[in-house]
Amino acid sequence: MSRPLHLDSLPPVARLASVALGLARPSAAGDVWRFGVSRLDALALPLAALHEVFPDAEGDGPAAAAAVLLLALLAARQGPIVWVRDDAARRDGRLYGLGLAELGCNPDRLLLVEAPDVLGVLRAGHDAVACPAIGAVILAVTGTARALDLTVTRRFAHAAGRSGVPTLLLRQGEVRPTAAFSRWRVAAAPSQPLAAGAPGLPSFTFRLDRHRGGAPGFAINLEWDRDRSVLRTPLPGAAPALAARRTRRQERRVA
Repeated sequence: MSRPLHLDSLPPVARLASVALGLARPSAAGDVWRFGVSRLDALALPLAALHEVFPDAEGDGPAAAAAVLLLALLAARQGPIVWVRDDAARRDGRLYGLGLAELGCNPDRLLLVEAPDVLGVLRAGHDAVACPAIGAVILAVTGTARALDLTVTRRFAHAAGRSGVPTLLLRQGEVRPTAAFSRWRVAAAPSQPLAAGAPGLPSFTFRLDRHRGGAPGFAINLEWDRDRSVLRTPLPGAAPALAARRTRRQERRVA
């Protein structure tokens, strides 16, 4: 994966788009995410909108980060995926090119922008959301991020509506009122073993906390089929993979 772009050397977003796979067709007002899972498709989540994702609990940060990337891929738009994050988010670790490829994301398609603080994320992120040639935008911020208030997120929602760019806000910390169309919590879930005990598909629990259309909240287990590039409900009849149990001798040694 190419080196991250730092905010002080960030070229205009139009130049960022020029290195993309091609110009993305702007999402129309009626374009929605198509999951192939009836309960999710019934939500009619608009592409040209702001959606936010939280880790469900401490330790679920990687699962939430993977979830926003998968949602960006499921938007089925051409153009780069612009991931903007603050310095605190960078300390949580870097995105790994081989891991992205394992999820079915071409690392060359991802443009990583590192900003020194939340205000930098907002400034660079808004420019990216306003450009119709961008495939999707992910904004990753940590902590309370008081600057992401109702007014600011409304500007992002309006910008996404005008440009048609799917915009995903990866949050941590306290939940505050925002203009996001939907709010989700994501947790890692046990995967189902494959043949011969091979590791199963990446699995998640998605929990809907808020939907502007008034849909009630619910939780659903999903797994990522990289070969077909789809999220799906786990196949029936298979037991989830269980963590190996310690022997009594190991437990005594740890104690």
